[in-house]
Amino acid sequence: ISCIVDDLMTLYLVLDNNVKQIASMMLHLNKYPTVYAKLVKEVRNTEITDLRSLTSLVYTEKVILESLRMSPALLRSTRQFVSENGKPQQFGGYRFPSGTHFTFSQYLIHHDNEIWENAEMFNPDRWTPDFKTDPFTYIPFLVGPRACLGKHFAMLTMKLVITTLLRNFDLEERFNEKVKPVIDRGKALLRIKNRVNYHFSPVIQEQ
Repeated sequence: ISCIVDDLMTLYLVLDNNVKQIASMMLHLNKYPTVYAKLVKEVRNTEITDLRSLTSLVYTEKVILESLRMSPALLRSTRQFVSENGKPQQFGGYRFPSGTHFTFSQYLIHHDNEIWENAEMFNPDRWTPDFKTDPFTYIPFLVGPRACLGKHFAMLTMKLVITTLLRNFDLEERFNEKVKPVIDRGKALLRIKNRVNYHFSPVIQEQ
């Protein structure tokens, strides 16, 4: 039963974070209208017959990847170092005893100009097939044995929601520049400052 409860909790967290992630993505699309136009063109000109056909939405996936880089749901995470023999180990010239806790920030890593070219720019086109990055420099879902179990489900649901939304509606209202993701230091989460009302108008189908 505990395994079922854990799985259900993981599913809930994935869906909750997806909602926040899509809200952040809309802010980026509002700020970069050329990206929005290119995304809309792809989703409306690609035939979607089943979930498998979502893999053909290449630019849509790039937009999601870049949004996760710019606005990761978690701002920081903690890991505990446990030595196999229980003795201190040396890393980077420093000696750490077993049991040491390390805290790192996904947000700061994703916005580091030494790692990412023009890190503060929302640029989905950076995600080309030839683009290579260290797996520890892009960690919206973390990496290793403690990585998010819902990663693939999250990517699939975000792509499905964005595709369904933009195939049927146009983003009608432009948001104020003051509306932006901010750090919730108490919860280590990225949230949107101020209330945002998203206005969409139905797409008029040509007869």
